[in-house]
Amino acid sequence: MLVELKAAGLDSMPGGGAEIFAKGTRDRLIRGKADAAQWLEVMRTAHRLGIPTNATMLYGHVESIEDGWTTSCGCASCRTRRAASSPSSRSPSSPGRRRPWSSGDDGLRDLKAIAVARLLLDNFPHVKSYWIMITPRLAQVGLSFGADDIDGTVTEEKIAHDAGPRRRRP
Repeated sequence: MLVELKAAGLDSMPGGGAEIFAKGTRDRLIRGKADAAQWLEVMRTAHRLGIPTNATMLYGHVESIEDGWTTSCGCASCRTRRAASSPSSRSPSSPGRRRPWSSGDDGLRDLKAIAVARLLLDNFPHVKSYWIMITPRLAQVGLSFGADDIDGTVTEEKIAHDAGPRRRRP
């Protein structure tokens, strides 16, 4: 299918959509999408065909640190220079619930996710700071934590919205 799409003019696949690879967590959060193995196969096929892609890990919900690690390592296994990573924070969970990526501060957790993505995904030419999810100010700080691009051109965010309550803007 990707061969036909490329022949018809497809020159990039910017959607991302890795979300979270750990099966149990993915099954809780995502219904009707490709599983991790299928997602990785589509990305590898696209890269073999010279089609650049994005990999977006959605974090900050019910995942564990291990789930995030599984997703990051899966993306890193693509071993390509044709992908960009956009760690993407989901909105805050229930009040008082400890977040897996940090000891409490959501902004620090977001910056850690960007830094880990830059270190682990050394084969990805770009790590993006997604301002729609972490605020424009924090996205700017993300440039000092490993991001080399600020992303977010949509006018209405739907992915995290569909996953649950939205993050409050300052």
